[in-house]
Amino acid sequence: MLIESATVEKLTSYIRELSAAEQKELLKAFEYRKALQEAERLSNGVKKNKVSLASITEAVNKVRSERKRRA
Repeated sequence: MLIESATVEKLTSYIRELSAAEQKELLKAFEYRKALQEAERLSNGVKKNKVSLASITEAVNKVRSERKRRA
């Protein structure tokens, strides 16, 4: 934990030396990287859709034909 603390302190001192615009740019870069990591994590948790467009169209047409028959 002491190594992490020293690293954080060193980074903080470097960041303090940057201009406000550079700090803002660095923050945006970190936020973008974090968003990409979160998107990748979410993407890995999603199962691939195995339903084809043809089967969806077939099901829709079947429902439509049933409705027409009933009407």
